Amino acid sequence: MIGSLSASRKKTSAALNGRGIGRLPEPVPVTLLTGFLGSGKTSLLNNLLADPRMAGTAVIVNEFVLRRTREIKQWDMGIRHMNASSNAYRYYIMRNRAIIKRYYRSLGVYNPVLFGFGTALTFGKELIRLLLVERTVRGTSNLFRGLRDGRKISRDAAWKPMPPLVAAGTAS
Repeated sequence: MIGSLSASRKKTSAALNGRGIGRLPEPVPVTLLTGFLGSGKTSLLNNLLADPRMAGTAVIVNEFVLRRTREIKQWDMGIRHMNASSNAYRYYIMRNRAIIKRYYRSLGVYNPVLFGFGTALTFGKELIRLLLVERTVRGTSNLFRGLRDGRKISRDAAWKPMPPLVAAGTAS
């Protein structure tokens, strides 16, 4: 597929040259950052952009939001707000902590005390969300289920992080 794109690109470039338009610019690498609300996308992006090697990085934020079909409960805390969430969100936010833990371990940057503290804070934030935004305790079972399933991931000796992605043509 990459070869056909390259051939197509050459044909398009040649056709444009015949019209005096010139060559097509070289492709620019793009990284797409997505995730659930409150999953740490902004924190990750801010930490990445603080690195001097990222000085020439452009960031495009897509502010497109689908029209809501129902009202979502929200707690306005002044400069921030906390939205109601789903049971799936509660489950995955706790389960995915184990994936992050395994990844940190593989990189040699795992600190059990700090990571445990961060997990406790995440759990506490979700309890606050349940109590103050959704005004219920139903949903706590999903937090505990996420922690339980995360322990399975933590103990899985076969788990390995995905290898780094390489640009087409640079792999040996």
